[in-house]
Amino acid sequence: VTSIADKALKGKTKVTQITIGANVTKIGSSAFAGCTKLSKVTMGSNVTSIGSSAFKGCTKLTKVSMGKKVKTIGVSAFEGCKKLSKVTIGSAVTTIDDKAFKNCTALKSITIPKNVSKIDKQAFFGCKNLKTITVKSTKLKTVGTDAFKKINAKATIKVPSKKYKSYKKLLNDKGQGSKVKIVKY
Repeated sequence: VTSIADKALKGKTKVTQITIGANVTKIGSSAFAGCTKLSKVTMGSNVTSIGSSAFKGCTKLTKVSMGKKVKTIGVSAFEGCKKLSKVTIGSAVTTIDDKAFKNCTALKSITIPKNVSKIDKQAFFGCKNLKTITVKSTKLKTVGTDAFKKINAKATIKVPSKKYKSYKKLLNDKGQGSKVKIVKY
């Protein structure tokens, strides 16, 4: 098995854990969407893409660790995963798509990996407890509309000191409240 088909286990409410094998490179669109009892996902080290809505609505999912080879996180991939509190994103990721983590209300911190050049619209919209965003990337070129709308009102976005001036401008008015601070590290 090298890929998990689109809608493979969509809506299967009895699924509680998933281990994705080492040969799997692709998780299809809506593959696990609506698996409301899914709480644990162990992702194989060779996964390169997570399809649109792959884990959308997995309301019990608490932790996701993406392998180092994941390049794309699809539109709404983890949207509505209300208990998702820990996300580790591998360094190969270049784009965080529209609504990828929308309404992940338990998410408190996120690190944007070094190769990310684009954070699409509403990527972290409604992550009301998201208080710390650390941007490791020095390649960030695009941040979409409302990417950080409705995050924690007192959040801090940490950016590389050599990119502070340009990132402050780039991140300006992406939906976050006026009390959100952009600081250099």
